[in-house]
Amino acid sequence: MTRYAIANRLVDPEGLKAFDSDGYAYVPEVSDATTWVFRRREG
Repeated sequence: MTRYAIANRLVDPEGLKAFDSDGYAYVPEVSDATTWVFRRREG
């Protein structure tokens, strides 16, 4: 995720919600305002 932030020159933490690499992605259904959940997709 750090590599993603640097490569995409993120300046706003909200940009991390677009992270999708190695099967991991942001899951808004289980995240809230203070805890962002990223999970690996099954399969």
